[in-house]
Amino acid sequence: MSEIVLFNHIPKTAGSTMRRILFRAVGGTRILYATTLGRHREDTAAIARRLGGRDDGPLVVLAHTGCGLQSRLPQRHEYRSFTMLREPIDRTISIYYYSLKSHGLPLQEFLETHPEHAYNHQTAFLGGLTARHHLEGEPIEPGRFDRDLVDRAKRNLEGHQAIGLTEQFDESLALLRAAFGWPMAKTLYLPTNVGEDRRRVDGPPLTEDDLAAVRAYNEIDLEIYARARDLFAARLAEQVPNRDSTLRRFRGLNAAYGMVYPVAYPPASAVARGVRRWRPRSRQPA
Repeated sequence: MSEIVLFNHIPKTAGSTMRRILFRAVGGTRILYATTLGRHREDTAAIARRLGGRDDGPLVVLAHTGCGLQSRLPQRHEYRSFTMLREPIDRTISIYYYSLKSHGLPLQEFLETHPEHAYNHQTAFLGGLTARHHLEGEPIEPGRFDRDLVDRAKRNLEGHQAIGLTEQFDESLALLRAAFGWPMAKTLYLPTNVGEDRRRVDGPPLTEDDLAAVRAYNEIDLEIYARARDLFAARLAEQVPNRDSTLRRFRGLNAAYGMVYPVAYPPASAVARGVRRWRPRSRQPA
């Protein structure tokens, strides 16, 4: 039996940056992916085969499949999960701009024709509807968002060993370190893919009607996000008691990391050596 870290990755919640952190935390060959749209069944089957064999050492499953994936993987392992959430209005606008070149639709038409991306997506993901959609073909439509789904989403959210918020990324990494025992040096990062889609797209700004439509399509997600914020704050207070000093230390090291190793995937050992060389003598670890 192995301990498997399961990253339930909700799209457009700092996943590009997190993937690079995971690369350094466990190594690129130790990450198993189920992230390609249209290939979730095949990718899940491939992951199940890999986990069904003998494989020592840490493994991470990084999946866009949604909560419910774990039940389709070998049960002899211990799965410890984490997820990241994002303010729902901002996440939906981000996914709209990200896919604008492929669909070319006005925002309100995008909302109506792509509920799998835009209609309370984080609730669908956490409640298991997204997994059933990808793995069993169940459609995602407003009529399926009943109270049972919302309650299940909240239970699944609470069941994660760590919960992160995109808007408080450094604090989220502190919770990941507390949950999985990763050293600080392995969670240093360079932000990637931050707002690139919005900067690349030329077009009219969103109107008040557009924003009202996005809010209407995310009313349940706003409820789930409020619950996530409460859980996040409680766990941060409990698991990171020296929050301010921890964040100061991490941000100092992360600034040095960005100057010394401005590339995506430096070895963790090199990161550790670099930050030790840079660290001022007057600023010792807390």
